[in-house]
Amino acid sequence: MKAVLSEPLFKQSFHYSFYQNTKKYMALTVLATARAISSVPGRDVAAVYIDGLPKPRVRWFGSQLRCLSVRTSKVVGVRREESDALMRLADACCGFVRQALIGKDENVKRLFEQAKQQEYFKDV
Repeated sequence: MKAVLSEPLFKQSFHYSFYQNTKKYMALTVLATARAISSVPGRDVAAVYIDGLPKPRVRWFGSQLRCLSVRTSKVVGVRREESDALMRLADACCGFVRQALIGKDENVKRLFEQAKQQEYFKDV
C-alpha cells in the first residue's frame, strides 16, 4: 500500500463506505457504488466491475444504479480477481481500509489517516 499511496496518479481515486451490523450486502454495495461514481466531478457514465457478482445479479445491479440516477456503460461481475490487475488493486485497498477501520494495527490506522488527508481515500 505504501507504493500505491506514494503515486500521485492515484490521488482522489479510492472511494469507500463502511457499514457494520447489517446483512444488506448487495443493496449497500449498490449504494456505495452509486455514491462513489456520483462523487467524481464530470463523471456522467461509468463502467462498473464487481468482484464476485453472480451473473443473475448483473442486470439487477445495473437497474438499481439507474434507480439512483447513475448511468453505466456496463456492469460486469468479475469471477477471478487474481487474473485482473485492477481487481487485485481494489481488493488490496478494501483489505487495507477494513484493517484500518476495524483492526488493531496502529501503523495501518496511521497510514490510512495519512492517505485520507492526502486525498487518496474518500468516504462516500
